[in-house]
Amino acid sequence: ITRNKQWFYRLTGETQLLADLLAQSLAIFIRVTAIVITLYILGAESIVGLIIGTAGVFGLAISFAFKDIIENYIAGIILSIRQPFRKGDHILVADHEGIVLRMTTRMTMIKSFDGNNVSIPNATIFKSVIINFSIIPERRFEFKIGINPDADPNFARKIGLKVLTD
Repeated sequence: ITRNKQWFYRLTGETQLLADLLAQSLAIFIRVTAIVITLYILGAESIVGLIIGTAGVFGLAISFAFKDIIENYIAGIILSIRQPFRKGDHILVADHEGIVLRMTTRMTMIKSFDGNNVSIPNATIFKSVIINFSIIPERRFEFKIGINPDADPNFARKIGLKVLTD
C-alpha cells in the first residue's frame, strides 16, 4: 500500500512532502500493529505492555534531546499543509530572498539571486514573515531618485516617466 506513492500524492493535493510523510507514517503504523498482533497471538501480552511503556519513556527522552529537529519536522508538516509557497516561487523569508528549490521535513532550500543555495530551517520559516512574490505578479516598487536641488523638478519627472515607460 505504501509503495504506491501516486495514491498518496493525489490524496494530499499533489504535495510531495506530505505524500511521502503520510506513506512513511502508514508503513510504520502497519508494522507496529503487525508486531503487536503477533505478540498477542503468541500469548506475550506482558511483553506488549513492556514494549509500549518503554517506547513511551524512550519517546519522551528523544523528544527532549531532539527538540529542534522535532520542531523543524512539525513546522515542515504544517508548512506542507498550508503551502505558503511552492517549488519555483520567489520568496523573502528571514532576510533571505530567492527561488524555492525544494522543501524537506527539516528545511527549505532556496537559491539566492547571487547564486548561493540557502538552507532555512522550517521552524524559522514558520515563525517568520513570508513574502511570496510569485502569487501576485503585479507589485508596487518604491525607489528614491536624487536630483540636484538646482535642477528643474518637472524636467526630472518627465525623464523619469520616459525611462519607466521605456
